[in-house]
Amino acid sequence: MKAPLLVLVALVAALSGNDAHASATPQTVSPGGTERVARAADRCPTFSWGAVPEAVKFRLAVYDATEETGEPQLVVSEELPGSVSSWTPSLESCLLPGRLYAWRIGAVDAKGEVTWSSPSWFEVEPQMLELPSNWVEQVVERLTLTRQEEPQAGSGTAAREPRVPVPSQTASRMARAASTFSVGNSGSVTAGAVSATSFAGDGSAVTNVDAATLQGNTASAFAASAHAHDDRYYTEAELATGGGGGAVHWNNLTSVPEGFADGVDNDTTYTAGTGLALAGTQFSLASVPNSHPGHTLTTLDSTGHVGRYTSVTVGADDLGLISYYDDTNLDLKVAHCSDVNCTSATLTTLDSAGTTGLYTSVAVGADGLGLISYFDGTNGDLKAAHCSDVNCTSATLTALDSTGNVGDYTSVTVGADGLGLISYHDWTNHDLKVAHCSNVNCTSATLTTLDSTEAVGACTSVTVGADGLGLISYYDATNGDLKVAHCSDVNCTSATLSTLDSTGDVGTETSVTVGADGLGLISYHDGSNFDLKVAHCSNVNCTSATITTLDSSGHVGFYTSVTVGADGLGLISYHDASNPALKVAHCSDVNCTSATITTLDSAGYVGYYTSVTVGADGLGLISYCDSTNWTLKVAHCAITLSVPHFRRR
Repeated sequence: MKAPLLVLVALVAALSGNDAHASATPQTVSPGGTERVARAADRCPTFSWGAVPEAVKFRLAVYDATEETGEPQLVVSEELPGSVSSWTPSLESCLLPGRLYAWRIGAVDAKGEVTWSSPSWFEVEPQMLELPSNWVEQVVERLTLTRQEEPQAGSGTAAREPRVPVPSQTASRMARAASTFSVGNSGSVTAGAVSATSFAGDGSAVTNVDAATLQGNTASAFAASAHAHDDRYYTEAELATGGGGGAVHWNNLTSVPEGFADGVDNDTTYTAGTGLALAGTQFSLASVPNSHPGHTLTTLDSTGHVGRYTSVTVGADDLGLISYYDDTNLDLKVAHCSDVNCTSATLTTLDSAGTTGLYTSVAVGADGLGLISYFDGTNGDLKAAHCSDVNCTSATLTALDSTGNVGDYTSVTVGADGLGLISYHDWTNHDLKVAHCSNVNCTSATLTTLDSTEAVGACTSVTVGADGLGLISYYDATNGDLKVAHCSDVNCTSATLSTLDSTGDVGTETSVTVGADGLGLISYHDGSNFDLKVAHCSNVNCTSATITTLDSSGHVGFYTSVTVGADGLGLISYHDASNPALKVAHCSDVNCTSATITTLDSAGYVGYYTSVTVGADGLGLISYCDSTNWTLKVAHCAITLSVPHFRRR
């Protein structure tokens, strides 16, 4: 049936006071439907919903909406981590059978604003009495024994329905009321005193039995005298002790897999593929110069729910340094790679004051130490962490901007003056802002609003151009456009603003770098077509650009990150939501008018929050989130092109 209109209006009114306008709307999955009421067989159903990447936590509300004319009654209210997408109530929170329910899931962002889903409706099926486990067998057997031939029409004899035995619990109560009972050929059950001492008989009918006989005899006492067992069957005891068993000839088996027809499993052969060596049945990597049998995928952190908002760079020690968010503890963490391939890492919590460490970005300062920009969700501040050593085992923490709710979508680079330059979003005013650090440690900064034309400044990314000035890509949410800001000076106290792409809703998930030709190269998501696109700047100021769609296979181009490889060509990491997987696009030319597409990891829901850099070995190093297991992972590319066994001609 359709969702009751009066209850729907009341439910919306009950929740409208809590609604805020956040960036993503969650979608309920089960139980129930938004248009019609669905049936839930379980009193403790599992509530599931679609993932919302920006959610810090979720609020789940379940209402009893059975009374169409009354107010919906809130019966379940839960606050859950932003990393989960399902919840099953405990026994004490289970729902009542035969009732109509509506539920919604609310996504809470870092600023505490909630976006609610549409309500989904379901009804818990009325509870049915459970039959004893042997009830059906009793019914079938008794009906078989007592069924009478139905009289022909007009015979004048009333049809007698066979009596059906009651469940064992009821029979016990009847036995207590009448000390004995009998069952005759007709199927009737009568109470009275009888003298039968066993259940044995000639098999034609069931004779009388009393309670004492039932309690004092074994099963063999109740077998009909004419009943015989087939000696080809074995008892449970015989099978358990080896006393029973049988042999089946191979030729009598069916559905035998090909290769096993002779009954002997000795047909397995082994062949070593490219880059592998084989000794007997043992495979190993072949020791061949410059061989790259495949990319290396490593889980660096799996303690709780971690790995969102990753950013990676290479430190002064030539090892990877990754900043990321710990969802379980709401902290800023870093992972310092132990080797060039980043097959392991030292993990450190840098900031644990409240909900902090969202929208991280990391660069290496002029002093060779890491500099991390991030968002403090508790206070709504832009913060910076300056590492105290190369491994970043501790850091100096500074709030750079606390005017309103600011600091999401941060990106950091180091300018020509050796000082940090941070682009970020001002949520309160919906502006694009920059912070130019006053010193290497970035304990203070000069703050500038670069673009305040309506709702702009989300999804920022910053680099330094060939002219030594900052170049920032960002999203214009008002018009759905990709924009850039080219700084007018090193401090970026003003900028030239340009719209590069305005075809549809484009420009989210941006990332910018400078190519070998000294011109900007920007990767971003096309929200209208769900494609991965790039913009190659036509000049240093990037007042215009050549636009190219690199990947349009399904829903792709999320969480993009771009760098320039050792070959001088662009390398882009991104998420393929259709499969879902971590993918890379290696540009075929400096302008990136086409690219070679490769899937690096497709084991589960992977490839979220990607960030790419080039390691000291000249190979790509990508950090990303595995949302199936909620872990931080890295992919180390096998060769420069990030395509296994590919040789550039």
